[in-house]
Amino acid sequence: MRYLVDRGGDQVLTSVIPKDRQSLLQFLRYLTVGGCTAVIYFGLLVVLVQFLRLEHLLAVSICYVSAISFHFLANKAFTFRNRDTDVLMEIVRYLCVALTNYIITIIVVYVVVDLAQQSPYVGAALGVAVTLGLGYVMTKYWVFHHKREPL
Repeated sequence: MRYLVDRGGDQVLTSVIPKDRQSLLQFLRYLTVGGCTAVIYFGLLVVLVQFLRLEHLLAVSICYVSAISFHFLANKAFTFRNRDTDVLMEIVRYLCVALTNYIITIIVVYVVVDLAQQSPYVGAALGVAVTLGLGYVMTKYWVFHHKREPL
C-alpha cells in the first residue's frame, strides 16, 4: 500500500509498511491490535445481525463504536506505547480519524450491501480493508505524535 504525501511542496510516494526493525514491529503490533479489534467487531456483528436481527447499518454502527473504543486504548498502550497524559487531545484526534473511517465504512457497506446485494459481512470486511492504511498513518503520525514546544 502506498500513499502520496506532500512534504514542503514536494510530493513523495511513501510506503505504509515501515522498513526499519522497530517501526516494522510497531506496524505488526498495529496489525495485531487490528486483528483483535476485528474479532470484537465481527463477533458483535454476528450477534447483532444473526441473533438480534438488527438492521445492518445500525448493527455496523454499534460494532464500530465498540471496536474503536478497544482500538484506541490498545493502540495507545500496546502499539505506540504512548504515555503522554494529554489524553483528551488524543481522543479528539482519534475521534476525527474514527469518524472519517466510519463514513468511509458506511459508504462501502451501503454500496456492497444495498447496491451490490452482497452480505453485510462482505461489506464490513471491505470497509476494514479500505480504512486500514489511512488509520495506521493517521494514528501514528497525528493521534499519538506530539510535538514538544521549546521552552
